[in-house]
Amino acid sequence: MIGSLYTAISGLGANTSAMTVVGDNIANVSTPGFKSSTTLFANIMNESLGGGSAINPGAGVAVAGISEQWNQGSLEPTGNPTDLAISGRGFFQVRDGGPAGTDLYYTRAGNFSFDANGYLANPEGLLVQGYDISAGPVATPPAAVPVTIQVDLTAAATHRNYSMEQDGIITGINIATGNRDNLWQVSLYDFPNLQGLTKKGGNLYEQSVGSGTPLVATGGVSGVAGMGKINTGNVEKSNVDLATEFTKLIVTQKAFQANAKVITTSDEILTALIQAKR
Repeated sequence: MIGSLYTAISGLGANTSAMTVVGDNIANVSTPGFKSSTTLFANIMNESLGGGSAINPGAGVAVAGISEQWNQGSLEPTGNPTDLAISGRGFFQVRDGGPAGTDLYYTRAGNFSFDANGYLANPEGLLVQGYDISAGPVATPPAAVPVTIQVDLTAAATHRNYSMEQDGIITGINIATGNRDNLWQVSLYDFPNLQGLTKKGGNLYEQSVGSGTPLVATGGVSGVAGMGKINTGNVEKSNVDLATEFTKLIVTQKAFQANAKVITTSDEILTALIQAKR
């Protein structure tokens, strides 16, 4: 009876964690680029000196991990030309700490805009990285790592009327020639193991030992060498499926209630045994 109490307690704890994950998914149903998560369970076995498990009832359940679901979210037109959405594999790279910052993160949320200094940035002010293509298109693979994207807004600028084109290409009207020149292209990165990326909040991920280093150290561009395509004027919506999450909510709630019932039933049996001894 004592064992059943602890087994049921483990079920309560595991299902509480599962409910937290479901709640987080539902809370982020409108978060751009958000990827839903699923709780993974594993059974707990009792240790025995004999080494056999034929009559080993187990000792409950534990949370084995939380798995992120990397399926594509739908694309939503926003009307903002600097919003970008990736259709397929890849992440935008953003820099924290200004142009000289050393902290690099990765995100699927492409709700970007140009700030007062001409930097392409996300809502938290992290700067989007890309390639200078004023002298020609990016090589495959790129010859150098991307740098912070910045358009010149000063009076001495050689270009004006900047525009974000398809594939994350930024163009500007050349004041001297009147031609529209290609200036920058947004970079993309991919990793061997997406499950190993570390969540940092703010729709950001960080490289880790589990994720491995980027597949290409210098990144890549839209639609080339396995990278997804960048769609201008769109954002990737959360991939949370509310119908699925509500189903998980019901199942988790019932599992929690069932484990609570095991505790009350075990308590009643123990009480009866104690009273019988008296």
